Order: sequence, then C-alpha cells, then structure tokens
Amino acid sequence: MECLHGNFMIVSKNEKEIKKKDGTLDGSYFEVGLSDGRTVITLTAGGENPLVKADMFKTYSMGFDFADKKLKCTSVTADPPKGEPKK
Repeated sequence: MECLHGNFMIVSKNEKEIKKKDGTLDGSYFEVGLSDGRTVITLTAGGENPLVKADMFKTYSMGFDFADKKLKCTSVTADPPKGEPKK
C-alpha cells in the first residue's frame, strides 16, 4: 500500500553508470527530479521504475512508498489536462 500520493512534474532525468572496481560497466540507474511547483526533490530509480518511462515536463499523479529505508515511486498515472474530466 502506498503511503504518499501527489501530483508532480518530472523536471530532470539523468542516467548514471555503475562501474565495478576495475572500471567495467556494472549497470545504471536514473536520478529523476520531481516538482510540485514549489519544491524540487530528487529520487533514484532503476530502469524498470515507472518514473523512468514517464515523459519529461508532464504532470503525473504519483504514489510513493518506503522500501529498504528509501522513498520509492510505485505508480505513475497521467493527469488529464485542466478542464477535462478524469476517467
């Protein structure tokens, strides 16, 4: 069950590489910036997280929960444009 819901815009998305001690690539993750219009927060997410698949500069209804002592995005739903009823 999600512990937090809110409407956020994705304002940044950067892919970071994870390297082994010998310098070879071990994987990657994303740093995603979210804004509610007043504050910007940065979350890290793996490639399969719904945040990574969402479009930049669009507002989404998002759900969050804590896993392994970290805040994780668990759902991303597109908000309809203002003036259109929600389905």
